[in-house]
Amino acid sequence: MKQLWAKSLPGIYNAMLHGALIKEDQCLKYYFFYTSNIAKISDISFNVDNGEIICCNQNLDDVPKNRELYTTRKPPQHYVLDDFVFGEYRITHQGEWGYACFKNDKLLWKKSLRGYLYTDIIKNNDRIIFGTAGMGGHFYSLDINSGNVIFDFNTKGTCNFLQINNSIYFAISQKKTTVIYRIDYDGNILDSLELEGARDDYNPLALSDDSIYIVTHLRKKEVDWETYYPIVHRIALS
Repeated sequence: MKQLWAKSLPGIYNAMLHGALIKEDQCLKYYFFYTSNIAKISDISFNVDNGEIICCNQNLDDVPKNRELYTTRKPPQHYVLDDFVFGEYRITHQGEWGYACFKNDKLLWKKSLRGYLYTDIIKNNDRIIFGTAGMGGHFYSLDINSGNVIFDFNTKGTCNFLQINNSIYFAISQKKTTVIYRIDYDGNILDSLELEGARDDYNPLALSDDSIYIVTHLRKKEVDWETYYPIVHRIALS
């Protein structure tokens, strides 16, 4: 992985900005779910090649409907109530942090893990993969037949992950930085890249044109408060 550019968003601070990165023609557009009273913008367009800001839209009436563009997460009740079915296998919820796996309605295993389910559970061969967040989040892979843990990364919150060319990409947020990891399906780390700024649970990795995009926040201590400065990053996969 290689960072192609990182762009700080001037004049936008005092708010953790949540939104969606969408590729439109040759522009990258970042739609805000909400913004601070200081910023008063609903979206920003970037030049994909160099990250330069093309324009800012100040039509705040667009903000509520822009929420529909954020497709990484389904409605919250999906991650609390819905079963995940893979042919003869069915994964169900057991309380807030627990899971049970059935094969042809026969119980195979139960397991309690850390954090609330924050991604879909996906299956790859005989393994399931998913992320959790809230009250401590992790990124897990379990053997679907035994429930044994294949890998467990303490991410402090996993809102999404990407599967690309037989690799998995996910982020771990540190206090002042974010690390993007590329691993294989056994959990072996193949590559990593450290970025300036910390990511929060609602700013996912986005994929477009063989590049990963992510928004992090740089926190700076002022006299009596912390100020947040968003940074948009473009990362080449190779």
